[in-house]
This record gives sequence, C-alpha cells and structure tokens, in this order.
Amino acid sequence: MIEPKWSDNRYPLIDFQDSCYHSEPKKKPTLNSLDKVDPVLIRKFDELQIPVSEQKRLANVVVDGVLDSELEKVGVIFCSISEAIREYPDLVSKYFGKVVPFNDNYYTALNSAVFSDGSFCYIPKDAKCPMKFNLFLYKCSRNRAIREDTYSCC
Repeated sequence: MIEPKWSDNRYPLIDFQDSCYHSEPKKKPTLNSLDKVDPVLIRKFDELQIPVSEQKRLANVVVDGVLDSELEKVGVIFCSISEAIREYPDLVSKYFGKVVPFNDNYYTALNSAVFSDGSFCYIPKDAKCPMKFNLFLYKCSRNRAIREDTYSCC
C-alpha cells in the first residue's frame, strides 16, 4: 500500500524494515502478593497514587477468579485479545477488523500487521455490565515496540 498524502503532518519517512516487531508476550505467572511484582511497576503505581487494592488488581494479583466470575454471571467476556482468539474464536472472527477493515488504508494495514495483543471486551445485547473498566498500558521494555489494541463488542 502507498502512504496517503491527505495529511498535513510532516515527518521523515519511516523505515519499517529498521523496526523490531513484537510477537506474543511471554506468559507471566499469576502472583499472590505484591512483594513479587516488579518494583518499577509498583513505583509507577505509587506515582499515579493508585490505592493498594487497585495495585493488586492491576498487577494481576489474585484477580482472575474474582473478576471473571462476576462478569461471567451476566455473560460479559473481558480478557486479552490473544486469550479471546484461543477461547472464543468464532466471536472474535465475527467482529475483528469489521469496523475498519485492514485494507481500508495504509495505516489500518500497518496497524493490523504489527499489533501484538490488547484487551477484548464483549458485552451481549441487553446485558448490564456489573462494573466499570479502566484500562491502561504500562510499557516496561525500552527496546521493544508494543502495539496494543482494545476491541469492544457490545
């Protein structure tokens, strides 16, 4: 695809061959204590003034069983895109890339080609989600590009 010329943004041409692309993240163990969480992440939580209870949830400390069971009761699915692809392939293929198809333009093609993972949220018709979601991505790696996307299917 050819890069579009409609934008007024001016930047040097990007050498995509010089980029390092990321595949699937390594599996991390579920933790049972904040003592085992990366101290850099804990410092970032402190800087953001996130309460300890929220830190535990965000660091994935004993959270899966709690959230999953609450959401499951009303049919809500909230997980990583990679997990959704494994566990709910028909649902993902029904919605993935349907709002803006990968071949719509140069940037959607690039985005589709290099995304690494992200969040997936499915809320069935007429379901009421029992909680609010706050999503943020904290990147701990200096030399690796991470392309996270969030897909919500309601």
